[in-house]
Amino acid sequence: PRAPSSATIRSAACSGVSDAVLAIGAANTLVPDGSGGYRADNTDAPGFLRALDEQAPLELRGREALLVGAGGAARAVAFA
Repeated sequence: PRAPSSATIRSAACSGVSDAVLAIGAANTLVPDGSGGYRADNTDAPGFLRALDEQAPLELRGREALLVGAGGAARAVAFA
């Protein structure tokens, strides 16, 4: 059987979602919302940017790049 999508999980189990989840269409982190529930978030985009800045600091704003991939992490990198 196929695993449920992150969109299905977040709509069933979360009290809210971050703007990143809405833009990327994937969630990988549940953050307590302070009311006993959880808010879905995606940490791939900031994680990618931080790793890139630490390993190869470049100014990429307005530049073109080749992105290979189609999953949630690839969408997060495109969002970043």
